[in-house]
Amino acid sequence: MTDSTESAHGRAASLEPRRRLRLDKELLGFRAITVVPAALFAPTLVLGLVVPGSGAGTTLGILFHISVLFVIDRVPAPAWARAAAFGWIAIDVMVGIMTLNLVSNDIYMPMRLGGHVMAATWLITVSLLSRPVLFRGLGILTGAWLALFSFFGAHLPIALLGPPGILVVVWLVMAGSYEPDPLGGLTRDARAALTTEPSGAVGG
Repeated sequence: MTDSTESAHGRAASLEPRRRLRLDKELLGFRAITVVPAALFAPTLVLGLVVPGSGAGTTLGILFHISVLFVIDRVPAPAWARAAAFGWIAIDVMVGIMTLNLVSNDIYMPMRLGGHVMAATWLITVSLLSRPVLFRGLGILTGAWLALFSFFGAHLPIALLGPPGILVVVWLVMAGSYEPDPLGGLTRDARAALTTEPSGAVGG
């Protein structure tokens, strides 16, 4: 019994450097993948204001949403929140293709607003789980704005969707300065979060 226990501890110790190396590689990738969607969405917003409905702006918007998939995949969050985020991406990519195919705004816009409710679910959840206070507040504000506009957008000017769009870009840029927290959301130091976790809380 003692020998098998010692053997198990030995295998765990030998795996630790590899786990650390994998974490380092993922963190490097995470910082990069948060910049890509921000870089894609900024010109999308500009084109949307200067040349509304342009093919270039719509295409960039589609690429933006696809690039966010990698961020969703890396940020620890409950399965239901990640499912909401993937649903948001699927809806908005579909709406983008509908726009390129000249489908009427009256048809696709309610669908886009429904997708924004899913986006808000993920944004707020990730932000609530994250440790940096400013980042958390920005995400909650952005998500709440998107969700509220979706419910009352029929009676509001479409220009009110601009500010949360800008805030999403800021949120993504800020996300790149943090690290995925094994306990959920983002943190300043993922290793510190692991060392402060009670023994046996991490599933193997």
